[in-house]
Amino acid sequence: MSQTRTPATWEEHYQTGNLPWDSGSVDEDLPHTLDLLKLHTGNALEIGCGTGTHAIALAKRGFTGVTATDVSPKAIEMARAKARDAGAATIDFKVHDILASAPAPAGWAQFVFDRGVFHSVSDGQRPIFARRVADALAPGGWWLTLCGNADDKTPGGPPRLTAAHIAGVVEPLFEVHAIDRSNFHKIKQSASDHFTSWRVVLRKR
Repeated sequence: MSQTRTPATWEEHYQTGNLPWDSGSVDEDLPHTLDLLKLHTGNALEIGCGTGTHAIALAKRGFTGVTATDVSPKAIEMARAKARDAGAATIDFKVHDILASAPAPAGWAQFVFDRGVFHSVSDGQRPIFARRVADALAPGGWWLTLCGNADDKTPGGPPRLTAAHIAGVVEPLFEVHAIDRSNFHKIKQSASDHFTSWRVVLRKR
């Protein structure tokens, strides 16, 4: 998987159904982290929501407002349909590129989530990404990002970052509460077959 993808590339993936990252199941790191932080109310923002699985989980968790964005119009179309079917039609899905503009009003969110978006932008774009997340968060708000892990040498898979690189980008704006080893399950393979990832828990300074 290439390190950087354009909005057009993501749209092509959703138009063709080539979605190796989309299992249709909630990544266990999301509820695990929310339970640890005792987060279940307020506003939540998901960046790179894809087909909407995690945004729906956030809405069902009890967050008052959930906004979910993706650069792919097709992904947002699919996410809205999935949310309607799941009884979560109040989620605000919108086509948006976080690198182009702020994803939410300043200080709106208590929690921001992305699964594999921060690691997919270029090295030079990551500080912009982190700044936009910080701007969207209320003081003391939390960001959970799930990233590819540079310790994993398995062929293929997601872009991979070192823990040092992640910390170097985010620490000017966030307290680092955890950078833990976890995994991304491979789609259509056994549950024990996975790519190593980072579960990164950050709090806005």
